[in-house]
Order: sequence, then structure tokens, then C-alpha cells
Amino acid sequence: AFKWMCALFSQRSQLQRALGLYLDARVKAKGCEAGSAEAFTADAEAMEKLEVVASLSSPLVGISSSNSDSSADMSSVLKRFHTAKDKHIFRILSTIASPTHSPSARKRAFDELPKRTKGMGAVSVAWTKALARRCSMGAFVNFESIEHCIILAQESFEANDCKVSSLFLTCVKTMIA
Repeated sequence: AFKWMCALFSQRSQLQRALGLYLDARVKAKGCEAGSAEAFTADAEAMEKLEVVASLSSPLVGISSSNSDSSADMSSVLKRFHTAKDKHIFRILSTIASPTHSPSARKRAFDELPKRTKGMGAVSVAWTKALARRCSMGAFVNFESIEHCIILAQESFEANDCKVSSLFLTCVKTMIA
């Protein structure tokens, strides 16, 4: 069970970092002068980072390979997501891309994202919700749990129990690294 939890936290951490890198690249691309070569380059870099995020997140669910509907294609979903006009979508995702986000940020993300993304199509909405679920800390692990592990590690160290302290610090490292 410990190895499974380590793998889960490692995947979540990688996805959070990748999403954060994409969001930073998107901001950089939006800050460039429209139509310039720099804007096209920055936009292409942001799109590449979004493809990395997509490779780390869950695949499209319920889409068969024989489906000829182009709206169900992952590249079109990513394009639709990347070109979304609503900046709040990306602000909400940036809050949960941080490993120290609060449970209220998680709740707000799940309340607001469906409303903000409904114009992108059902498949894009489903992918965005799945991305948010994979990025956010679940109900079983949140920032308070990380703080408690740090406190327990300090108390164990003060009690000269370095082995237990090391185990708590390993949990912290797994959750945020």
C-alpha cells in the first residue's frame, strides 16, 4: 500500500508541476504582441506543455477509436482548452496546481469549472474535470496532513527517534516533491 501511495503522490506531483509549467507558458504567450513571431513561438511552446499535461492526465473516457466525430479527438480537445477565452478557468487550475492548496480551493474548482467550461463541449468539459480531479489533493490528503507530518517528524526528532522522524519526512517529500 505504501508503494502504491508513493506512486500516486509522485504522479500527482508530476501532473501539478506540468500544469504549472503550462499555465506559466500560457501567460507568457498571452503577454506577447498578437501576431508576432514571438507570440507564435510562445503559443507553440505552451501547446507542447499542454500535450505533456495531457500525457500525464487521464485519457478521454467513452470515446471509441472508430468514432469519426472530430470533437472527440484529443488534439481538438486540447486546442479548445488552450484557446478558451475565460481566464478564470486557468486561475482556478493554477490554485489547485499548487500542492499546498486548501480544501476550499478544491471545492471551488469543482463548483466553478463545469460552469466555466460548458461552452467548450462535453468531451472538453469531461477532460477538464478529470484534470482537476487528478491535480487536486483528495479528501484523504491535503495541506493539513502535510503540516501534521512535519510536526510529527519534529516531535520524533526531539524524542531522539530519527527512524520515525525520517519516515514522516519521507511522507512529506512524497506528497510535495
